[in-house]
Amino acid sequence: MPAAPPPPPPAPAPATGAVLLLAGATGLSLGLAEIGALWLRRLLVHRWMGVGPDALWMAPLAYATLFVLLAGLGLVLGRRVTSRERAAALALGGVVFVADWTELHIFHPSLHKAAILLLALGLARLVTGPALRARPAVVRRTAGVLAAVVATACVAVSAGHWVAARRAATRVDARPGAGAAAPNILLLVLDTVRGANLSLYGYGRPTAPVLTRLAERGVAFERAYSTAPWTLPSHVTLLTGRHPHAFRADWWQPYQGHVPSMAEMLAGAGYTTGGFVGNTINCALETGLGRGFDVYRDHAVSLGEAIEATSLGRLLSGNRILRRWLATEQLPARRHAADVNREVLTWVRAQGERPWFAFVNYFDAHQPYVPPPDLAGAFGPAPPPPSLVSRVWNGGRPWARTPAFDDDTARMIAAYDASIAGLDRAIGALLDSLPRGRPTVIVVTADHGEEFGEHGWFEHGLTLYPLALHVPLVIVAEDRAPAGVRVTETVSLRDVMATVLDLAAVSPPVAPRGRSLARYWQEGAEPGVALAELSWVPRAPPGSPAQLGDARALIIDDQEFILRGDSTAELLELAGTPAGRRSWGGDIRATDSADWYVQALRRIVPDSLWERPKPTGFTSGILAEVPASPPPPAPDEAPR
Repeated sequence: MPAAPPPPPPAPAPATGAVLLLAGATGLSLGLAEIGALWLRRLLVHRWMGVGPDALWMAPLAYATLFVLLAGLGLVLGRRVTSRERAAALALGGVVFVADWTELHIFHPSLHKAAILLLALGLARLVTGPALRARPAVVRRTAGVLAAVVATACVAVSAGHWVAARRAATRVDARPGAGAAAPNILLLVLDTVRGANLSLYGYGRPTAPVLTRLAERGVAFERAYSTAPWTLPSHVTLLTGRHPHAFRADWWQPYQGHVPSMAEMLAGAGYTTGGFVGNTINCALETGLGRGFDVYRDHAVSLGEAIEATSLGRLLSGNRILRRWLATEQLPARRHAADVNREVLTWVRAQGERPWFAFVNYFDAHQPYVPPPDLAGAFGPAPPPPSLVSRVWNGGRPWARTPAFDDDTARMIAAYDASIAGLDRAIGALLDSLPRGRPTVIVVTADHGEEFGEHGWFEHGLTLYPLALHVPLVIVAEDRAPAGVRVTETVSLRDVMATVLDLAAVSPPVAPRGRSLARYWQEGAEPGVALAELSWVPRAPPGSPAQLGDARALIIDDQEFILRGDSTAELLELAGTPAGRRSWGGDIRATDSADWYVQALRRIVPDSLWERPKPTGFTSGILAEVPASPPPPAPDEAPR
């Protein structure tokens, strides 16, 4: 009988370079796919992406770097305990598993964690073998094409930045002069800083010595209220003078109004305009706040931004276990006040003789509360444990109240106060470094406040209670506003835009919304009224006011009336307590006790907007919490 043919020789073990090349190609393709999905979501459902344009190349590069490192580590460790072939399979399989696990979490968040784990393992096993058997030339060609795409994206984004800067410079050069008497304007917005925790207003801790000294040079408003308890609508109000019901700017849905903004009106008067924001989620350029600004700085190019440009980075940065292990709550891409100040001063010093308007958003006092290291224990024990902060951050409402929980809450407030103190110090550094010469109108305020369980809820965006709305407001304008004045009447941030234009003596073609607050120090105005609004929040914590539909609040003198989406209402007495004391509550359909307040609200909010239906068509995964079709446009004009 003829001898049996010899068995084929075993396939050579994949070379180290081939495994690393496959890992890098996996990272590049994953990053490009994620950014493509975000862009598609923006196109189809009008939801902003949450990342900057540089994420187009940073996300693929971050994934590729991570996956090459993981594969290299897997090869080194695997070859110590098994064959080269199995080590290669384990190394690449681990990379593919991480990629699949990430995408399943993002695209199918409703799946059980065990199901995600098993699916990711199965997909990794399915893909790894064929990938390792692919011809080296195909692997090299594929990786080369992906690398070329990412490099092209980097060049294209950089070119886009350059073109935008040149166009802005051309627009500025074409503007008429503003005149020697035109002041510079500096609008500082302290994200999430409530008035009750500022020593400027009598708080027991010295959280704001710089603001206190600044107020001695101008006018301090003791009862200023935001128009919304979260960032985007309150900022739109600040920059347009319009109430939230008169525009559409909602959760992950950008502002798309056409009424001239403060920046556009000042640009028309000869100003250069710059926006510099620390909140890169709800204040980024893509939210619509950047309209009219010649320069708008939000997302930076940094390691932290590269991490948060990836879904994996965002998942890990929000993981409680990892935070506890790292003993930190800090966000990887957080833009600190010092970073924002550096950008502001660089821009201001380059403006020459032309007056400028700088809008600055500071994020340092926002959750998670991580004060500067030298202030971490300034007002009490060390910051609260990550478990508490993460629990509040992810759910809005904590577990049952206990003495231990109350102690942790006190520690959280101490960290919040220390964060405010650090921000106050940074404001002083900015003001001390501004170029001298042309006078500067300075406006310092906040977009909303913060809650620490005073009415059962934490953070902001869920209620219209006083501590979520009461904010600081200080205006300093040499020769235009008096020094050392305290205004005790209720005022609304809606009037900030009209006030700035008044102090700058700018008369735009279109009259601004609102009224100048100068009336309070010029002739002593009548008591004011403040309107605040909260739109229905998709997937809000169960039982929260935001879950019940659109809500509105009216602050008049020492009272606040809150009407929620389920027709229940509350009347709070504000005298003597920052949090407010409930004096009445119930269903407005069962009593006439609230009729006067309801009619007052109806005189401000048009009937056509009173009953806004909840959005429908919500889906899960990458399209979660966004309507399946764009919302109907809001009217461009609001009642004065």
